[in-house]
Amino acid sequence: MQYQVTKFDGRHEPFSVQKILHSAERVGVPSKLQPQLIKYVESHLYPNISTREIFKLIKQFLHTHHRASSTKYNLKKALADLGPSGYPFEKYLAELLKYDHFQVKTNQILSGKCVSHEIDVLATKNNITYAIEAKFHNRKHLRSDVKVSLYVHSRYQDLLANWHQSTQLLPWLITNTRFTQDARVYAQCVNMKIMSWDFPHQNNLRSKIEKAQLYPITILDSLSQHSKELLLNQGFVVCKQILPNRHKIKSLIPTNEYQRLIHEVSLLYNS
Repeated sequence: MQYQVTKFDGRHEPFSVQKILHSAERVGVPSKLQPQLIKYVESHLYPNISTREIFKLIKQFLHTHHRASSTKYNLKKALADLGPSGYPFEKYLAELLKYDHFQVKTNQILSGKCVSHEIDVLATKNNITYAIEAKFHNRKHLRSDVKVSLYVHSRYQDLLANWHQSTQLLPWLITNTRFTQDARVYAQCVNMKIMSWDFPHQNNLRSKIEKAQLYPITILDSLSQHSKELLLNQGFVVCKQILPNRHKIKSLIPTNEYQRLIHEVSLLYNS
């Protein structure tokens, strides 16, 4: 029987084994385990099952059979959990850009020809400075629309009219979710760099995170929401910061939670 799956926006599409296998490969599920994963999901299907329920089924299976992959499967939600304000997302992007050898500053005030502007991230490499707008959404289905692209480009034009540095100034719009079609078309038309969860096809946000293995700490199942917020406020935004700073972190969170955290992070980077 061919089951239909209900997407978040209410649209329906046929259940796809290939989509699950592709996502399983991305998070490192061993090939010998993948048929068992498919069998487990298929055994729980019902007509018009939601994508959210399928996500839960995959998480349940991986949590039992391959914990590191279960953690990585949280990535899109983990980015949306870098809230409720967008400031942790800006700090997270700064860490990701440092991995790409950018010189980075966050929350900078720059004067344009007409007014001053707060720049989320200022990133410089190869004699180019990017004024980055980090458009954060705390719900992963939301999209950044053309108004955001228009604003970022207009702000760039005001900044450029008063730019006196030796580097070239360019705009860059980054979101943790997706762009609408109009937002992408406008950005392409004015030659503005944009990046989202899955755009462009290569070097998108997801692929950059997976390549660098710079997972946000909100990806971790072992941390309570309270502890995640506490660690974010202390400047811990990526999982790679956990093990080198374990002694400080041990003093911040409950002992049993700390032990689970160290175990999960160790699995994440040794799988």
